[in-house]
Amino acid sequence: MTDKDPSPSDEAETISAETFGSLNFERFISDLEVVDAHSKTQELKNLDAELTAEELKAYQLLNSILHMSFHPEDPASPYGAMLVLENRRSMIPNDLSLAQVIELGKVATSFEHAGIRARVSDIAWLQNRRHRQMADLAITSYAECVNSVLSGVGRHEFSELGELNFQTISLLRRAFQISKAVKGKNAFPEVLVKLVLDLTERAELDNDASLYARILNLAYDYSIGDVHSYAKKAEAGSQWEDIGPHAAKELLDVAIRGYRRFQLPDDENRCHFSKTEKSVEIANAGKTSAMFSASWLSTAISEVRLARGPAARLMHEDLRLKLREAQERIHFEMQSHSTEIDLSDIADHHLARVSGLSWGRALAKIATLSFSRDPEELKQEAREMISEFPLSSIMGGEIVDGEGKTVARRPGIGGGDDETAILSTVAQNLTHHRTVMVSGAWLPVRRAIQAATTIEQEDFQVICDSSPFVPNGFEEVFSLGFARLFQGDMISASSILLPLLENSLRHVLKLSGKDTSKIEADMTQEDRSLSNLIEHSRSSLEEIFGQEIIFELDLLFASRLGPALRHEQAHGKLTVGHCYGADVVYACWFIFHITCLPLLTDWKPIEDEINTRAKGRSTSSEADDESTDQ
Repeated sequence: MTDKDPSPSDEAETISAETFGSLNFERFISDLEVVDAHSKTQELKNLDAELTAEELKAYQLLNSILHMSFHPEDPASPYGAMLVLENRRSMIPNDLSLAQVIELGKVATSFEHAGIRARVSDIAWLQNRRHRQMADLAITSYAECVNSVLSGVGRHEFSELGELNFQTISLLRRAFQISKAVKGKNAFPEVLVKLVLDLTERAELDNDASLYARILNLAYDYSIGDVHSYAKKAEAGSQWEDIGPHAAKELLDVAIRGYRRFQLPDDENRCHFSKTEKSVEIANAGKTSAMFSASWLSTAISEVRLARGPAARLMHEDLRLKLREAQERIHFEMQSHSTEIDLSDIADHHLARVSGLSWGRALAKIATLSFSRDPEELKQEAREMISEFPLSSIMGGEIVDGEGKTVARRPGIGGGDDETAILSTVAQNLTHHRTVMVSGAWLPVRRAIQAATTIEQEDFQVICDSSPFVPNGFEEVFSLGFARLFQGDMISASSILLPLLENSLRHVLKLSGKDTSKIEADMTQEDRSLSNLIEHSRSSLEEIFGQEIIFELDLLFASRLGPALRHEQAHGKLTVGHCYGADVVYACWFIFHITCLPLLTDWKPIEDEINTRAKGRSTSSEADDESTDQ
């Protein structure tokens, strides 16, 4: 492991070819029939007692090289770190100095095991492209590995002798990548071409749909064999006896690729229909789960949209109706999960903060019940949670609304969109925070205040008159919304306050000299929506409010990873249950919080004015005992 990102220029002790050459690595490997290089890493451990210091260094280096992750689907970076932690990672090719690469090149031919020889020579060429001999050695070594498995002499780890799988194609693909990089205008080596044709024949003979799809895609990638015939072969393969719908879809994808490549739209269209039918078949097989069926029907709709003609439109409409029927059944599959949390300490803490204060002073305390946190801290907490519970983070998921419609997809870690997966975890954590804050802080304090004094709209008028967050002409609208919030009328409070946020953000941007409109194609101007404001004016908003507030605001009001309250409220989708739920209550308090923030540094005049207007009414201290029991 390394604590930094080393480069080839880093000073490091170079292990000589003589040191490698004086050792016989294969003597420590018992299972030479396994062709995968990475499978040898476990066998090269626990050798401290048998090796000298120099030999141990050589074995440790080889172990690190064999332990690199292999992903030939990325030809620009076929090797990566097997393990990445917060400040450390395992070896990558760039960690090797040029001097060490040269020494590895000298000894690469001495490895008898084809998999190890392929790995070492591949990396030696990858880090020193002038060494053409290493490229040729890697190509022949990868071909030897594949031929060994194909002929039944070798096998992949956890597989039987002669059992072909995706690893076989991965090794062959890497050989083609290297060959393409070095061959120039020359043809591919005959040994590679023959392996493609032999694997194609073997997959077809065994009715191995997955292997067949992979080898045909490889043949298309490098134009090997009779590429004009592959589409028809793949389509025919999708109808093999006992082939499952998932495997059939893989072959239909190959057929679609081939027909599109040679501009055969009718044949391509037919395969789009067939692929859609396979998705429907999968959906029907899972009818016991409405959510499962809905997911696959949604996939089928996306597939039939690629087809053309009246039949495609009819199928699309039929699938859309089936999808709505399945989505309506999702509601009955949903279950609620609850965990009891003792919030009495939190409630007592916040009640103590407002106990005995004047009404004006209490409002300042209520405005600061919570503060937005640093986005990087939230992301780091999410990473730690993902690290602690990796299995639950690997799998992605779907976010559905009350009608069962998929409104967002949450990727899993390692699916190519880790940043969104981390944000999704942050959004879930913030949902928990809002629940605790509303139940443990807001509700006890609001009930205490409501029991201690009569809450009037005019109490908030001075705040709204003074706050730069409230546009001219909206003071009474805001104050009415805040009054309803503190009175506990969340239906009115949410209906008034949530729509005001977007316009107030535009107002503040305009005060800062920023344009918040967009010019349409017909040269008319239209104000940007909340999502567009955050997307196009995020840096300006962060300068004004701070990145902490804007980050939380985005996940609360705009992003589909969160409750997306702006969308839900604008489209009239907030039910009574939503209005009294933690997300909406917190959102209304959050608007009050933002409204008060710029005033807190000089709150005394506002406090005095609020207290003056509240004269004649009881104060919070007069009902402390009663409120504590609420």
